[in-house]
Amino acid sequence: MALPVASRGPAPAATRVGNAALVQIESQAASEILIDGNITKIAVGDESICRALASNGRIFIVAGQLGETTIEVHSSASGAPKLFQVQVVAPWQKANQGHSDIDQLRVAISNAVPEADIELQSQADGSLMVRGTVGSEEHAKRVLELTRKLMLVPVLDRVEVR
Repeated sequence: MALPVASRGPAPAATRVGNAALVQIESQAASEILIDGNITKIAVGDESICRALASNGRIFIVAGQLGETTIEVHSSASGAPKLFQVQVVAPWQKANQGHSDIDQLRVAISNAVPEADIELQSQADGSLMVRGTVGSEEHAKRVLELTRKLMLVPVLDRVEVR
Protein backbone atom coordinates (compact mmCIF):
# COMPACT_ATOMS: atom_id res chain seq x y z
CA MET A 1 0.00 0.00 0.00
CA ALA A 2 1.58 3.28 -1.05
CA LEU A 3 1.03 6.14 1.32
CA PRO A 4 1.03 9.56 -0.24
CA VAL A 5 2.64 11.83 2.30
CA ALA A 6 2.59 15.58 2.61
CA SER A 7 4.63 16.95 5.44
CA ARG A 8 5.03 19.86 7.80
CA GLY A 9 8.51 18.93 8.96
CA PRO A 10 10.31 15.69 8.13
CA ALA A 11 8.08 13.30 6.20
CA PRO A 12 7.50 9.92 7.78
CA ALA A 13 9.07 6.89 6.15
CA ALA A 14 6.36 4.31 5.40
CA THR A 15 6.78 0.56 4.85
CA ARG A 16 4.62 -2.47 5.64
CA VAL A 17 4.71 -4.42 8.92
CA GLY A 18 2.17 -7.23 8.71
CA ASN A 19 -1.14 -5.54 7.93
CA ALA A 20 0.01 -2.14 9.25
CA ALA A 21 1.98 0.59 7.53
CA LEU A 22 5.10 1.50 9.49
CA VAL A 23 5.52 5.25 9.92
CA GLN A 24 8.68 6.72 11.42
CA ILE A 25 8.57 10.30 12.58
CA GLU A 26 11.19 12.31 14.41
CA SER A 27 10.50 13.43 17.95
CA GLN A 28 8.89 16.87 18.16
CA ALA A 29 7.88 16.71 14.46
CA ALA A 30 4.47 16.83 12.84
CA SER A 31 3.45 15.15 9.59
CA GLU A 32 0.31 14.31 7.71
CA ILE A 33 -0.89 11.24 5.83
CA LEU A 34 -3.54 11.40 3.12
CA ILE A 35 -6.45 8.96 3.51
CA ASP A 36 -9.05 8.00 0.86
CA GLY A 37 -12.63 8.91 1.80
CA ASN A 38 -14.01 10.72 4.83
CA ILE A 39 -12.34 9.79 8.08
CA THR A 40 -14.97 8.57 10.53
CA LYS A 41 -12.85 7.46 13.50
CA ILE A 42 -9.23 7.52 14.73
CA ALA A 43 -7.89 5.51 17.66
CA VAL A 44 -4.35 6.00 19.02
CA GLY A 45 -2.92 3.29 21.24
CA ASP A 46 -0.65 5.52 23.36
CA GLU A 47 -1.14 9.28 23.10
CA SER A 48 2.11 9.96 24.99
CA ILE A 49 3.92 8.65 21.87
CA CYS A 50 1.88 10.61 19.33
CA ARG A 51 -1.45 12.27 18.74
CA ALA A 52 -3.53 12.07 15.59
CA LEU A 53 -6.07 14.57 14.30
CA ALA A 54 -8.31 14.23 11.24
CA SER A 55 -9.21 16.97 8.79
CA ASN A 56 -10.39 16.77 5.15
CA GLY A 57 -9.04 13.30 4.39
CA ARG A 58 -5.77 13.88 6.22
CA ILE A 59 -4.38 12.50 9.44
CA PHE A 60 -2.05 14.90 11.22
CA ILE A 61 0.45 13.03 13.39
CA VAL A 62 2.19 15.00 16.13
CA ALA A 63 5.11 13.18 17.73
CA GLY A 64 5.48 13.08 21.48
CA GLN A 65 7.97 10.98 23.40
CA LEU A 66 10.17 8.29 21.82
CA GLY A 67 8.51 4.90 21.38
CA GLU A 68 5.98 2.93 19.33
CA THR A 69 2.20 2.91 19.16
CA THR A 70 -0.57 2.12 16.71
CA ILE A 71 -3.13 4.31 14.98
CA GLU A 72 -6.35 2.78 13.64
CA VAL A 73 -8.18 4.83 11.00
CA HIS A 74 -11.74 4.17 9.80
CA SER A 75 -12.90 5.87 6.62
CA SER A 76 -15.89 5.82 4.29
CA ALA A 77 -13.69 4.49 1.44
CA SER A 78 -12.83 1.22 3.15
CA GLY A 79 -14.74 -1.36 5.17
CA ALA A 80 -11.66 -2.44 7.14
CA PRO A 81 -9.73 0.07 9.22
CA LYS A 82 -6.26 1.15 8.09
CA LEU A 83 -3.55 0.43 10.64
CA PHE A 84 -0.38 2.43 11.15
CA GLN A 85 2.49 1.36 13.39
CA VAL A 86 4.04 4.68 14.46
CA GLN A 87 7.64 4.85 15.67
CA VAL A 88 8.75 8.13 17.17
CA VAL A 89 12.53 8.23 16.91
CA ALA A 90 15.42 10.56 17.65
CA PRO A 91 16.48 12.52 14.54
CA TRP A 92 19.60 10.43 13.90
CA GLN A 93 17.64 7.16 14.05
CA LYS A 94 15.23 7.88 11.22
CA ALA A 95 15.34 5.30 8.43
CA ASN A 96 16.06 5.97 4.76
CA GLN A 97 18.20 9.06 5.29
CA GLY A 98 21.27 7.90 3.37
CA HIS A 99 23.87 9.53 5.57
CA SER A 100 22.38 10.04 9.00
CA ASP A 101 22.96 13.10 11.15
CA ILE A 102 25.16 11.08 13.50
CA ASP A 103 27.36 9.96 10.57
CA GLN A 104 27.73 13.58 9.51
CA LEU A 105 28.69 14.48 13.08
CA ARG A 106 31.38 11.75 13.11
CA VAL A 107 32.87 13.22 9.92
CA ALA A 108 32.76 16.77 11.31
CA ILE A 109 34.52 15.70 14.54
CA SER A 110 37.12 13.74 12.58
CA ASN A 111 37.83 16.78 10.38
CA ALA A 112 37.93 19.27 13.26
CA VAL A 113 39.88 17.14 15.76
CA PRO A 114 41.60 14.32 13.81
CA GLU A 115 43.41 12.84 16.82
CA ALA A 116 40.21 12.54 18.88
CA ASP A 117 39.07 9.02 19.75
CA ILE A 118 35.34 9.67 20.17
CA GLU A 119 32.36 7.32 20.35
CA LEU A 120 28.78 8.57 19.85
CA GLN A 121 25.90 6.59 21.40
CA SER A 122 22.21 7.42 21.18
CA GLN A 123 20.37 6.93 24.44
CA ALA A 124 16.84 5.64 25.01
CA ASP A 125 15.74 9.05 26.33
CA GLY A 126 16.70 10.77 23.04
CA SER A 127 19.98 12.21 24.29
CA LEU A 128 23.41 11.53 22.78
CA MET A 129 26.39 10.31 24.81
CA VAL A 130 29.78 11.57 23.63
CA ARG A 131 32.67 9.66 25.15
CA GLY A 132 36.29 9.09 24.43
CA THR A 133 39.60 10.91 24.67
CA VAL A 134 41.11 14.06 23.18
CA GLY A 135 44.52 15.71 23.50
CA SER A 136 43.50 19.01 25.11
CA GLU A 137 40.74 20.88 26.88
CA GLU A 138 40.34 23.01 23.73
CA HIS A 139 39.73 19.88 21.63
CA ALA A 140 37.18 18.61 24.14
CA LYS A 141 35.29 21.91 23.93
CA ARG A 142 35.40 21.79 20.11
CA VAL A 143 34.00 18.23 20.01
CA LEU A 144 31.14 19.13 22.36
CA GLU A 145 30.44 22.41 20.56
CA LEU A 146 30.14 20.59 17.20
CA THR A 147 27.91 17.94 18.76
CA ARG A 148 25.53 20.47 20.28
CA LYS A 149 25.33 22.55 17.09
CA LEU A 150 24.71 19.62 14.75
CA MET A 151 22.45 17.37 16.84
CA LEU A 152 20.14 19.73 18.77
CA VAL A 153 19.50 17.09 21.45
CA PRO A 154 20.67 16.81 25.07
CA VAL A 155 24.36 15.80 25.12
CA LEU A 156 25.97 13.69 27.83
CA ASP A 157 29.64 14.71 28.12
CA ARG A 158 31.98 11.77 28.83
CA VAL A 159 35.01 13.21 26.98
CA GLU A 160 38.35 12.93 28.79
CA VAL A 161 41.57 14.84 28.15
CA ARG A 162 44.58 12.50 28.06
